[in-house]
Amino acid sequence: MSRTTIAVVGAGAGGVELMLAMQFRLQNEPKSLGRNPDELSFHLFSSEATILPTLATCVPHSKATLHSTRPLIVIHCNAKVTQLEAELPHTANGEHI
Repeated sequence: MSRTTIAVVGAGAGGVELMLAMQFRLQNEPKSLGRNPDELSFHLFSSEATILPTLATCVPHSKATLHSTRPLIVIHCNAKVTQLEAELPHTANGEHI
């Protein structure tokens, strides 16, 4: 199975909104084409310890909330993307997709 990974770097309001919109729109696309929906993988990268860092006081459990409502989105916190290599993000802590 060839997997397609969609990654958004930046977990502020814009990055989270973009990820949610893309995941919502694309989640049923493979199935409608007669393909396995598990072919899509979604990753959200935050250089902060949380997502939506400027709203952290308003949304203290934003990561847990997003994960419970959209479990197909993998959230990478404390993962500052420092390089793209062959379209794959690499983080300062050595993580890569």
